[in-house]
Amino acid sequence: MTSAGEKQHYVLCLLDKLFQHIPLLMQLGVLYDIACQLHRSCEKFKFLPHVLDYIVFGISVGHQWPCQITYHPCKCPGFGLSDDESAERFWSSTGYYNQIYTLDTQVKHLDYKSLLKLGNWLHRKWLTTAERKKDAIVILESLYAENIFSDFLRA
Repeated sequence: MTSAGEKQHYVLCLLDKLFQHIPLLMQLGVLYDIACQLHRSCEKFKFLPHVLDYIVFGISVGHQWPCQITYHPCKCPGFGLSDDESAERFWSSTGYYNQIYTLDTQVKHLDYKSLLKLGNWLHRKWLTTAERKKDAIVILESLYAENIFSDFLRA
């Protein structure tokens, strides 16, 4: 994610990718802060048409009451007594220093994973650069052979 705020396209992309990796007819419950708006967008603009019938949308308990009539987790089949706030309550109860430690550990882990792939990335870049250099040399040699090399560079 690159910007603050609720961006539906992130959720749509995640759901589309998720449905590529689960059985085709599997029912999926989605608890999301603005699932009511997401569901409406999916119906209005035909997002996720191939899987929309297999998604049950639910909202967190703190959402507006008109939406809770339809999307409250206790009213949606399959959610049970979940209120979608457990992870947030747990995170906020861990304390500032534990949160910083957790985020720092995660960033270090991602750095380590990136470092392991650095050699392959550098090798690919080296081969691409060598190929481009070879192509440029062929073009420059053809210009030099036609005696327009100096005039071409000056222009």
